[in-house]
Amino acid sequence: MGTKADYYIGRGKRAEYLGSCGMNGRPEWQPESLLTAKDENAFRTAFEAIDSDCNTWPASRGWPWSHHDSWDTDFSYAFDDGVVYVSFFGSDWLAAGSVHWDDDDSGDFLYDYLNGAGVEKPDFPFVPSTEMSRFPSLAR
Repeated sequence: MGTKADYYIGRGKRAEYLGSCGMNGRPEWQPESLLTAKDENAFRTAFEAIDSDCNTWPASRGWPWSHHDSWDTDFSYAFDDGVVYVSFFGSDWLAAGSVHWDDDDSGDFLYDYLNGAGVEKPDFPFVPSTEMSRFPSLAR
């Protein structure tokens, strides 16, 4: 099963959903240009360039998951006010540049920080799904 990811411009209920990928959603597998984008256009361009091996799903094709927001997606990425943020299963947003994602212990750090932080969960836009999942093999 792949590591899923959702991508946004902005954060909160009014964020613009750009799309998702069904595999390779972990931060260390994202293009550096996406994680270090300094403006909205650079973030959009980096998302559009994500390799098709990721099972990329643009917003124009609808919401791909059986869940209705990013709280249940492995990773979510958002460009907001000049910073790229990442959320792990609906955890609080963390600036993507504040963690060295390729460190051997980054997974443990990420889990401990994002699941044990005791912070308020972020809001995500509600995106109704017209089907159970457009990636049936990944929806389990």
